[in-house]
Amino acid sequence: MTTLVPPFWGNQIKKKSGQSQIIAFFMESGFPPPPLKTSSANLSETGYLEILNIGISLPSIFYNPKKQRNMLTQYETVFILTPVLSEDDAKKSINAYVELLKSQGAEIVHQEHWGLKNLRYMIGKKNTGIYHVVEYKADGKAVDVLEVAFRRDENVLRYMTVKLDKYAVKYNDDKRAGIVGRNKKVNTDKVKEGATV
Repeated sequence: MTTLVPPFWGNQIKKKSGQSQIIAFFMESGFPPPPLKTSSANLSETGYLEILNIGISLPSIFYNPKKQRNMLTQYETVFILTPVLSEDDAKKSINAYVELLKSQGAEIVHQEHWGLKNLRYMIGKKNTGIYHVVEYKADGKAVDVLEVAFRRDENVLRYMTVKLDKYAVKYNDDKRAGIVGRNKKVNTDKVKEGATV
């Protein structure tokens, strides 16, 4: 028995030539493996994938579950709250968003409260806002949930989430350690030696 399948249906098993690899493909997709009499799967001259001597239903080939990656990406979110909020209300809002992230499986790396600052331009007839920065490790789903909560809250004037690459992560770590940035720790011994020479 030969089954001809268009190549875009068989992309997942095109590279799987062995019998055990084809069975593994079907086990991952949640379907029982077909009875295999031979282990040959070849791309024919017509551009169709030939699967020989196996009974495969087309829906099981077409079904392509996406594998979940458990890798956490590091993000940084800056959000601006309305200046009308009292200090206690602002802290409650900030803690609610941090707890929302934690409930989604995020790991908080660092938080920084910048406080009340002037805005570059007026937003909703307000020229100041309460700034807060949160750096965390999470998957994309947690970021989506957080941004939906920001959109629904009328006390949030603006927000921005940035995915940090390895260089940004290193820079933020160095900045917190005092190696770079405004709060750079200067070695006073070297400065004194340089001034006396």
